[in-house]
Amino acid sequence: MDEWDMNTIARGAPVGLPTFQQIIKLAKSLALLSAAWTVLCAALIAARQVISWIRSGAWDGYGLASVIKTLTGEPVATYVTASADAPKPDPTYLQAIGNRLLDLPVVFFLLFIAAVIAAFYWWLVTVEKDMARE
Repeated sequence: MDEWDMNTIARGAPVGLPTFQQIIKLAKSLALLSAAWTVLCAALIAARQVISWIRSGAWDGYGLASVIKTLTGEPVATYVTASADAPKPDPTYLQAIGNRLLDLPVVFFLLFIAAVIAAFYWWLVTVEKDMARE
């Protein structure tokens, strides 16, 4: 029986180097798959925006706030207090920054996440190379 089999791992024995190398390879594969899927989603959203722009002549920026609103759905009933007509106070500095971030197109966020995943992939590559040298 191989000393690196699943029974050894299941019993809580220390994980050896060959198992760690397998985990690194799996993580690299999953990171590449995740980055590719994220870029594909960003490309599909960008294509939808371009098609909409060609048809209507106006650029429809699909912001993060639109995505969140779509996911949460519209409330069935809206209850308003008596002071709803009062002027709203100016947003604080942090609220203004949050509103600006929510207005950015979703494609930016998806490409940022894909870049983070790619950086994680390259970190895994360096870990794998370091392990191969030892």
